[in-house]
Amino acid sequence: MVEEMDFKLRLNLGKVPVVHLFSAVDFPPWHAALRRLVTGYNMVDSLMYSIPANQLDALQERLTSNAKVKSEKSSDGSSSSSSSSSSSSSSSSDSSSTFSSFFDLTVEAPLQGAPRSEKEEVLMKSMGITRSMDDYFASTVKFCHARTGKEETDKENFFRQEVWTWMESSLEKGPYKWVAKAITPIFHIQAFYTKILSLVNRPTPVSHALELKKIFTITSNGKDIFQYHSELQQQIKLVRMQGETLGLEAVIMQVPIAHRCLAKSPLS
Repeated sequence: MVEEMDFKLRLNLGKVPVVHLFSAVDFPPWHAALRRLVTGYNMVDSLMYSIPANQLDALQERLTSNAKVKSEKSSDGSSSSSSSSSSSSSSSSDSSSTFSSFFDLTVEAPLQGAPRSEKEEVLMKSMGITRSMDDYFASTVKFCHARTGKEETDKENFFRQEVWTWMESSLEKGPYKWVAKAITPIFHIQAFYTKILSLVNRPTPVSHALELKKIFTITSNGKDIFQYHSELQQQIKLVRMQGETLGLEAVIMQVPIAHRCLAKSPLS
């Protein structure tokens, strides 16, 4: 009874108005609204770490093979060095390579799901269900968490459909309405989310440089000191996020920047 009340309360309180996404300018409010939605439904992990259950074995296999290749490369490099240093460094490099190896599912070939079992194929043919019909409704697709390997519950699956519907509705009036139809299987919100990020919020070296320049050009004229500091922090956070995507690491000191900007304003 308590769980049922909590489910209904979460469903009612988690409703978030649809924020339409037309261009990169609309991304910050869209992203904030999506965060409120998945947080209210407790679906943050599902948004970022969920995959179809039939792809879990392929994911583990690719992780293992990737770590093995990187471990072999590190061992080949250590064998060419002196014997005294190799004995101490090879163990640390092998252990670190296992944890530092990664691959980008948004760039590399997508994971291949395990084929349907013979029992499922026979049942589908007996019921007159074609593969295209099954793919359209995703009737045999189950999602799981890549970190834990556990399949989602019925309630999580319901919230998944709510999140998918919200994201699909947010794109239907703009130039990105085709994205939802390009995602397979349907309701794969993790693939949907990463695809939107790659299209709408994909930084370039030029855009990153322009955003970095804004940090030094933000002025506090006519603003409260706390408002100015908040805007400065948000801009620095944006630059760091873009830097992570581009493989850059930015070290930005807030105090000299703030002092330089405040020195030219009436707040100084």
